[in-house]
Amino acid sequence: MVATTTTTKSTTPGLNVTRKPEIREKIARIVALKAIERAAAAAERERRALETEVREAMGAELQIVLRGNVIAKLSSERTSHIYDYDLLRNAFPEAYEAVHSEKKYRFLQVL
Repeated sequence: MVATTTTTKSTTPGLNVTRKPEIREKIARIVALKAIERAAAAAERERRALETEVREAMGAELQIVLRGNVIAKLSSERTSHIYDYDLLRNAFPEAYEAVHSEKKYRFLQVL
């Protein structure tokens, strides 16, 4: 008598892309782009840290000069608008509720 074993194929619910190379290629490209984005974010953090060090070194000066040439300068002064939503919520809760809204959304998480 010969013993036989049976195996059951386990499946995970979702889109099976075994026969859809175009989808697999898109997922691979997303993974590659996310790596580039992480590298870019790290580069931006480093750039900001270096800019902070240079601005501290500048003191009250408006530009940096090397052999008579301006190699860096502070931009012209600009104004940004900052809204204190906590203050609005506390001071005028009805107004805050009238302008505040939430939107549910989903995004693709590539694992």
